[in-house]
Amino acid sequence: MNPHLYRHFLGWLWLKEDPDRLPDVSRLLGHESLETTLAFYAEIDEHFALARWQAYLADKKSRQPVGFRQKGLR
Repeated sequence: MNPHLYRHFLGWLWLKEDPDRLPDVSRLLGHESLETTLAFYAEIDEHFALARWQAYLADKKSRQPVGFRQKGLR
């Protein structure tokens, strides 16, 4: 693994663990703007944002009381 690939991997790993840290990753990688970081890591961010959203929905569903019915659902 060369230094550039290692740098890229660390940025990816950090964003995987915490997508909200995009500004920090951008600074760490020396990018002049968030747009540069997004250009290379946006699909990673989208993938994990979707996974986090699905986990959130599953958590909400698991916390519904037994017998609870949302309005409009039959």
